[in-house]
Amino acid sequence: MSLYKNQPKNVRQKRVGEQIQRALASYLFSGKISLPGVDKFFINISHVQISADLRHAKVFLSIPSSCDASAILDIFQQNAAAFSQVLSKKISLKYLPTLNFHIDDFLQKSDKTETLFNDPKVKKDLHETTKE
Repeated sequence: MSLYKNQPKNVRQKRVGEQIQRALASYLFSGKISLPGVDKFFINISHVQISADLRHAKVFLSIPSSCDASAILDIFQQNAAAFSQVLSKKISLKYLPTLNFHIDDFLQKSDKTETLFNDPKVKKDLHETTKE
């Protein structure tokens, strides 16, 4: 079972999404692009969802919780044309997908869950149920 509910159902969608993810990640980490305000943070491209017609791509970014997610998302949206140019050179497709950037909040949700499990009241309840 997948972590994400909207995983591609088509093998081609999955392959194109992985190609886009690799191309964007290598370009982002190569240092060939300067994104002010983003350079000092480690941003991961967690996954890419492609529409059935391969014309739209949702690029999900994992951003540290210490960052302003909306500001970083705006920077990526403003530089979507530069990312599209990179894709056009690295990926051969009939139509280049339109990139839309989104925040992947999986890490924040897992951190919240971990803090809940580390709460003393929850630990006490967990130990009581295991003893019964």
